[in-house]
Parts: sequence; C-alpha cells; structure tokens
Amino acid sequence: MASVAQSDVVSYDTFETLVASQNAGQLPSDLESFYHYIIAQPEGASDLAALAATSASQANPSTNAADAAAPEVKAAGFRNETSANGSVINLWVYQRVYINALGKTCTINMGGITPGFPGGATFGTLYYDDASDLSGDCDVVFTGFITYYALYFRRNGNLFATYQSGNVGAATGVAGGTGNWA
Repeated sequence: MASVAQSDVVSYDTFETLVASQNAGQLPSDLESFYHYIIAQPEGASDLAALAATSASQANPSTNAADAAAPEVKAAGFRNETSANGSVINLWVYQRVYINALGKTCTINMGGITPGFPGGATFGTLYYDDASDLSGDCDVVFTGFITYYALYFRRNGNLFATYQSGNVGAATGVAGGTGNWA
C-alpha cells in the first residue's frame, strides 16, 4: 500500500474502535503496544488507514445497497452448508479420514505430524457452494488442535469446500494429502 503522511496516521482511539468492531469480548490490556507495533512497520500506517477506511465504508448503509441483494454467505464464504460426520485413523504421521455428507463419502489419505489418539470420530459442518463439486479427486489439507478439526478441499488450486468439526480423537497438527469424493 502507498505511504501515508504522518498526519494521516489512524489515532489510537480509532484503532481501538476498529479492533472492538472486529472482535467480540474484552479487548486485551496490551492493545496499545500492538497499535505501536503496527504503526512502526514500513507500511503499517497506510495498511491501518486502509483498513479503517474499509471498515468505515462497510458501516455506512448507503455503501452497502448491493449487499442487500447478494445471496447469504455461510462461514468460510460458501453459499451452502450441511451436517457431516466422519472417522479418523491417526498414526501420528499418517491419517486416513472418511467424511460423510449429502449421501457421499470422501476417503482421504494424508501425511504430516498429527499426534493424538489412534482413532476418532468427527461431527461437524461441511461448507460448499455446489454439491456437484463433491465428486472425484481432490487435494486436502488438515489443521487441528485437540478437539478442533478442519479439512480444506481444493481442486485445480481452488478451494471448493471446507469441513469444520469437533474431534474425539484429539489429532493435533497439520497434514496434507489427497481425497476422493464418491
């Protein structure tokens, strides 16, 4: 982003309001040190000014006239969601995962460091745009931390679905591999 003159630096009060609008709950006590860290970065002031301007325009209903006509967007930017479940075989450096949704199953083989129990179950939500995307081969990335389990499905470099769930098996880490929806 372009440089911003010192007089155009977003004030701490504006920064605090911006952070409060983006995050639920109590603000951290060291928020001012984060503000100073951002301002000290080479493009920090201009990045913060752009973010503040974007947030201000989103708060103005007159600039959001087109948003009212837009379709509802679910989590992760997808238009559709459905309940899904699955099972995990976790061998710490390899995982075999089965995800069941919409009468289809995705069988996934992944490698990565994923300590946790040897097996487990997942119960969550599959987010997607078009059910026809849930067929054939794909690349899959896993991220998890104890009871949180997420899979990201990609084809031709494009994300076409994501699965967010709880995880009884407590697999933690990052892994990647391939899957097949059938």
